[in-house]
Amino acid sequence: MIQVRETVRSMLSNGHAAGSVPRALIVPHAGYVYSGPVAATAHSRLIPFKEKYRRVVMLGPCHRVPLSGLASSSADACGAAAVSGLLIVARRRGLNVRTLDLRNSGDTAGGREQVVGYGSWLFEEGKSCDLAA
Repeated sequence: MIQVRETVRSMLSNGHAAGSVPRALIVPHAGYVYSGPVAATAHSRLIPFKEKYRRVVMLGPCHRVPLSGLASSSADACGAAAVSGLLIVARRRGLNVRTLDLRNSGDTAGGREQVVGYGSWLFEEGKSCDLAA
């Protein structure tokens, strides 16, 4: 457990960046060995503003563990419904979206025979961008 904690801390320490307060993030959710560096790029953007947040809402699929409470159909393709909803809200609020990190499993966990892509995006107030309808 200590090794995991140190690995995650190391990943998070690589990405602090100044800028405006993030309003939303899209972050991959594979195991930390696979998508951890990409997720940390996004999560580290929250650290300088941690006193500004009272509530964090995480939306995404639950692949392996039964979930009671808020849940959506298992037909949701890896969070597609949550991302679609976020894009609608972002457009309505005039949020700007920026790509923070794009990698694949060959970049993070080795082996390039079969790769899976990971990305993280930040939504912030500012000049509205052209979000797909």
